[in-house]
Amino acid sequence: MQLAHPFIRLPLQFDASRLREEVLAIPEDAWNPHPQGFPGNSALLLISREGNPRDDALSGPMLPTPNLAALPYLRQVLACFGTVWGRSRLMRIDGNAEANWHMDANYYWHQRVRMHVPIQTNDAVTFHCGEDTVNMKAGESWIFDTWKMHNVVNPHPDRRIHLVADTTGSALFWDLVARGQPHPGASDDWRPDPILPWRPGADATFDTELWNTPGIMSPWEILDLARHVFADIPPALARDAEAHQRLFQAFQRDWRSLWSRFRDQRDGLPAYRALRDTFIDKLAGLPDLMLANRMSLPGMLRTLSTVFINEATLDRSDARAPAATVATRSPAPPTADRPTPAGADNDLFAAPVFIVAAPRSGSSWLFETLSESSELLTLGGEGHAHIESIEALDPRRNGRWHNHLDAGDATAEIARQLRDNYLAGLKDNNGQATSPTTPFRFLEKTPKNALRIAFLKKVFPQARFIYLHRDPRENIASIIEAWQSGRFVTYRNLPGWQGQPWSLLLPPDWQTQQGKPPESVACWQWQTTNAAIVDELARLPRNDWTSISYQELCQDTDAALARLCAFIGVTPLAEDSSKKLSQHTLTPPDPNKWRKHETAIMAQEPAWSAISQRIDTLEHRPPETPAEDASRMTTPDTVPSPQGDANATPPAMDFSSVFTASMPTILKELGITLLVSTYQAGKLIVVREQEGRVNTHFKLLKKPMGLVGDVNRFAVGTLNQIIEYRNIPSVARNLESPLAHDGVYVPRQL
Repeated sequence: MQLAHPFIRLPLQFDASRLREEVLAIPEDAWNPHPQGFPGNSALLLISREGNPRDDALSGPMLPTPNLAALPYLRQVLACFGTVWGRSRLMRIDGNAEANWHMDANYYWHQRVRMHVPIQTNDAVTFHCGEDTVNMKAGESWIFDTWKMHNVVNPHPDRRIHLVADTTGSALFWDLVARGQPHPGASDDWRPDPILPWRPGADATFDTELWNTPGIMSPWEILDLARHVFADIPPALARDAEAHQRLFQAFQRDWRSLWSRFRDQRDGLPAYRALRDTFIDKLAGLPDLMLANRMSLPGMLRTLSTVFINEATLDRSDARAPAATVATRSPAPPTADRPTPAGADNDLFAAPVFIVAAPRSGSSWLFETLSESSELLTLGGEGHAHIESIEALDPRRNGRWHNHLDAGDATAEIARQLRDNYLAGLKDNNGQATSPTTPFRFLEKTPKNALRIAFLKKVFPQARFIYLHRDPRENIASIIEAWQSGRFVTYRNLPGWQGQPWSLLLPPDWQTQQGKPPESVACWQWQTTNAAIVDELARLPRNDWTSISYQELCQDTDAALARLCAFIGVTPLAEDSSKKLSQHTLTPPDPNKWRKHETAIMAQEPAWSAISQRIDTLEHRPPETPAEDASRMTTPDTVPSPQGDANATPPAMDFSSVFTASMPTILKELGITLLVSTYQAGKLIVVREQEGRVNTHFKLLKKPMGLVGDVNRFAVGTLNQIIEYRNIPSVARNLESPLAHDGVYVPRQL
C-alpha cells in the first residue's frame, strides 16, 4: 500500500523478551523456506489460507494456523490493533543475509498495509524503503510504503525475526497510524504508548479475512487501483504515458459497460475474459516506461489485470450460496453469441495448430504471416495471459517458478478453463473478436508453449505442431541481443536470481545459470528449449507435427508457407504476403549479425552442436504409415522433464548398406575412408573397413553435395552453407570405444 511516508512508527509497543521466548520455543520443522526462495530467509505461518501452515497463498479465507495456538502473547499483540488480519507470518533472516530488493505489486498489496513488530534484532539491521532507511528496535511496531522498492539487510551473525501481519485496517487501526511518528521527519517530542504487558488468561480474539479477492472486479475498484499506478509516473514521462492512459480509459469504460449488463455473474465471464485479454495484448505494444518506484508501467497494469477475474472466488460464492441462487448461476443455454464451452462431446477446436520454437527463432514473423489467412482464428497475439490467468498454471502463484507444463497438469477442470479462455479471446484475421458456433481452425504461438507440448496435446487431443528452428549461431546471437535490449524481460524479480532481470521463457533448473553471463544463459535457453521440443515431438505420431527451418522460410518463403498451409489444412496465402518484418524484430535480418557475438557462441559449440544434430535427426524422420500412426500412444499421462539429454542417441533411421566381398579388402589395403554425399537422402556417408566388414556411418546434413579435402581437413557444400571439418587426433585418442580411430573430424567452421 502507498503511504504518505516511507516509514511510520505506530504508538503501540510490546514486551520483546516475552515474544522472543514464545517464538524460540517453536520447533524448527514448523518453519518454511521463503516463498520466493530468498537465501537465508524463512517463514512461520500464523494466519494463512484455510489455516494451512504450509500454504502461503494470498487469496482465500485466512484462518489461524496451529502455530498461532502456541503463541498466546503474540495473539494478544494482534488483538490490540482492533483490525481484521490477513495473511500473517513470522519472518526470519539469517545472519549475514538479506530479504532482496523488491516491491509488492500484487493486487493484495494495493489494499493492505504490512505491520512489523521486531522480536529478535540488532542495531546493525537496516530496513530500506526507497531512498530511506531505519533500524526498527525490538518490541516496536511499524508500517511502511510497500509500493516503493524495499529490502532488509542483516549484516550481523545473529538471526533477525519479525512479526509481519497484513491488514486493510479499521478505523481504530488508522487512528493509531494518525498518532504514529513518520520517518523521515520524526519529531523529537513524540512519545509511544507504554509497553503492553503479557496478561495471562486475557482474551485475545480478533477477526481474519474471509473474502479478500473479488470474483469479477468492479469497474470502480479497477479505476481506483489504476489511479495509484498512474500517479507514480515521473513528470518527465507524462507525455509518453498518454497512450497507456488512453488504453486503460477505453478498457475501463468497456468493463463498466459489461458490469451494467452482467455485474459479477458467471454468465459474463467469456466477455470479461475477452476484454481483459485484449487489454493485456495491447499493453505489449506500448513503450516500457519506468515508474518512480522503478517498476514497469505496462508490467504493473498487466499484473493488476490478472486479478480482474478470480474464478476461485466465484466458485466459493457459488458453493456458499443457497441452492436457488446456485441454480440461477448455472451456465446459460448456448446462443449465437455465446457458444457452449468446448469439451469431449462438443469440440469446436478442429485440429488446433501450435507453433513451437526456441525464443527469437522467427516464430512471431511466421505466426503473424499465417494469421493473415481468413480461414484461421487466433488470440490476436501471444496467449500468455490465457494460460497464466489460471492460478495452477501461473509459475508465480503455483510455486514452481518455471514455464514447463506436462500432461499431468491438464486436469479436466484446467482443460475446461483453458478452452474457455481461448474461446473468449478468439479473433479473426482482421483482429476482430469472434464467437464461432461451428468447428474452426485455430493457430497459436506463445514462446513458453515450447515447454508445454505434452500439456497442450492432453488438452487438445487433435492438436498438431509446427516446429520452427533456426541456425543455432544466429538464434543464440538473437537471444543474447534480446537480453541486452531489456525489451523482453519476463521475470523482473525472479526469486533468488542475482543477474539482470530474467528475459524470455523460463525453463526448469534455471538456477544452474546463476552467476553466468547473458551469453551463457542465452545458449542454455536455446539448448534446453530445443531439447524439450525434440523430446516431446519424438513421442508423438510423425503426422502430428512438421518442422521447418528459418533459413528455408527466408530462401523460398512462398513455397515454405504453402507447405505449412497444406499441413494446417487452409488455402495457401497470396504471394508476397510475408514481406513485412515482425513487430518484435530488433534489427533487420542479416545472416552475419551473429558474428558480433561469435567468440562467445563458438566457445559453447560442443553443447549446441549436439542439440543441432538431434534437430537434424528429428527433421528427417519420415512420415508414418497409418498402422504405425495408430499404434503410437499420443497422450501419455506423464512425460519426463523437458531438460532432455543433449548427447542422447537419436532414433534409429531406416538406412542400411550392402557391399561386395572385395570392398573391405580394398579399403584396408589402401588405408582409406570414403566420404560419399547424397543430397536426395540428406546424408554424408562415411565408409570404412572394420574387422573384415564395411562399416558405414550416416551424418545428417541438408542437401550435401560437393566435397573437397585432404587428410587434415575436408569441406562439404550443403543447401545454404559450406561446413569445414578438421582432424583432431587428440580427440581420437581420448574416445572410450572398442573401435580403433586414427582421426576424428570435428566441424570447425561454417
